[in-house]
Amino acid sequence: MSNLCSNSQTIYILYGSQTGQAQYIAEDIYQECLDHQIDSLLFCLDQHEQKFNISQVSKAIFIISTTGDGDPPDNAAKFVRKLKRKSLPRNYLSHLTYALLGLGDTNYNNFCNGGKTLNDLLTKLGAKSFYPSGYADDAVGLEIIVEPWKDKLWTAIQKMLELQTCNMDNTNKVASTTDDAPIVNTKNQLASNQRLNKSSGIVDSDLKNTMVDHDNVLNEPVNQVSEIIKEMKVSKETSRSNTEANLIASREVFELESKLIDCDSSFPDDFAPGDSINVYCPNNEEEVNWIISRLDLSEIQNKTFSLQIKSETKKRLPKIPSHIPKKCTVKEAIAFHCDIRSIPKKATLRMLANYTDNLNERKRLFQLCSREGGNDYTNLVCKNSISFLDILAAFPSCRPPFIRILEQLPQLQPRAYSIANSPIEDKKTIKIALTIVQLPPSIAVKKSRKGLCSGWLQSITKHMHSPDLSHDYGIMPLKKIGISSRKIQNFNLPEDKSLPLIMIGAGTGISPYIGWLENKESLDTDSCSTSLLFYGCRHKDRDYLYRDFINTYLERKVLTQHFVAFSRELYEDLQDNFARYVQDCLWQQSDKVMHLLFEKSAVIYVCGDAQGMAKDVMNTFIDLIERYKGISKDEAYKMILAMMKEKRYRQDIWV
Repeated sequence: MSNLCSNSQTIYILYGSQTGQAQYIAEDIYQECLDHQIDSLLFCLDQHEQKFNISQVSKAIFIISTTGDGDPPDNAAKFVRKLKRKSLPRNYLSHLTYALLGLGDTNYNNFCNGGKTLNDLLTKLGAKSFYPSGYADDAVGLEIIVEPWKDKLWTAIQKMLELQTCNMDNTNKVASTTDDAPIVNTKNQLASNQRLNKSSGIVDSDLKNTMVDHDNVLNEPVNQVSEIIKEMKVSKETSRSNTEANLIASREVFELESKLIDCDSSFPDDFAPGDSINVYCPNNEEEVNWIISRLDLSEIQNKTFSLQIKSETKKRLPKIPSHIPKKCTVKEAIAFHCDIRSIPKKATLRMLANYTDNLNERKRLFQLCSREGGNDYTNLVCKNSISFLDILAAFPSCRPPFIRILEQLPQLQPRAYSIANSPIEDKKTIKIALTIVQLPPSIAVKKSRKGLCSGWLQSITKHMHSPDLSHDYGIMPLKKIGISSRKIQNFNLPEDKSLPLIMIGAGTGISPYIGWLENKESLDTDSCSTSLLFYGCRHKDRDYLYRDFINTYLERKVLTQHFVAFSRELYEDLQDNFARYVQDCLWQQSDKVMHLLFEKSAVIYVCGDAQGMAKDVMNTFIDLIERYKGISKDEAYKMILAMMKEKRYRQDIWV
């Protein structure tokens, strides 16, 4: 890539990021701006009116992701709300020229809505784009759009700033593949040997660490995560009136009940049925020990260290990774704060290449992070979920310093789970349901693995999985887990309590509805609205969650009707009219559903898997409306979109 050499007006790189992806891309663009000698500044959108003011910015590059059901990320929400003010004049941003990159996932209906909303607002307020907006899809790999968009960005900036191209930096040329540099085998993730290509000339780390010569033994993980996390006990149901244990062991799902330990702790006043909790889990212990051994950190794993910025660093705006505590041990940093299962970014591969001794391995790493290696990176690394651990296993001569790993690895994110009870009734107790995700063997770990958080929760509560329910509740060991509350903005009960509810969920997607029904039971049932619950699971005797609760709510007329589908049961074991999927249930009850939807203004809720169930349910509603209204499929789809805007079709879905 060429250098653009000239004095230029400042370009503001502004990002809104929920999980760190957009921030990483923004930081990368900012660094490349500096490499091109373009005067630039980097800010998060939540620093508006503190570090920058958009009314005084003439040139900007926006990188913004999407969260929830098409919402802007939390750190961009206030900025977006400001631009939505009706009091702003139409020419408020007429001085601004901009480029915008949105990140999203086509598994969700409102793809890249955070970026598209911001783009529309900028245009309506008079801003002009100097480069076509890009929208990257995490479902197929962000790099497919991000890399070409970034590559062409510099030509657009050059044209905008009327700069002349200066000397070509030949160090960016890519080395060619040789016969002794085999490519990655995609069938079993990466084969253990791979090699090849270019470096961006990364300088020494701008961080230094100071070891404190005393041991800090690793104890319960929760205490190491964050000061804002509340502690919980995992226990069986406090009442013996139910025949089932509160923790139900099965091949795929189980339920947990937890209580806040601190007497003064409770959930926020606005925490409601349908909201979620974030569970903070550590990395898998076997994988943590593997990386410690692999990088020869065993002797210092329990040493406490602190990070400082090198006084001689040449990097502009150097910073210490915010997710690394001021003081922690080496093992704590790897176990609780760094996502070692994350797919490595190209900058991470570039860093690893610089610490790889074997020439072929080094070449292959450089090739994977180059422009020419973009297809390999997308198809072999991203699409196969090759992790940082796998890269270390596949490139045995790569031995990066611990400090460089801290710089490159993203923060270990909490996992969100819908609550299955009403915190309004009991602010101390939380119930959640989990699916135990089974993962194939990786390069680093040769045996099958489980999902990080669900596997951890299952392991720390394995003493509760026994079918023998005669444990003495008083002496049962308790486990602490770290949590925080998580509001779900668009998945809550309507203010008008008389509106009928059509609740649809599969697997653990039933959880929020159980909380709603518990809350509804506390109301005067005579004034309660009609409510239909459509639920899909695999087996009637293995993973039919909350069956006893549902039957109780039916008997008490809190729930009007319940329809269930079993996707893995044999036909001969079930009744003639049995449904295999929730959409089959919807077809069977189509007259009732359509009547409630169009004659009673019912609200539809869909919770569960975005890739399969949620899409199939939406397509079913399109077909039902097409038949009921006698209109075309396109017209039916527009009616669904209108319902979504009116908050009558709501989703809480995930991949």
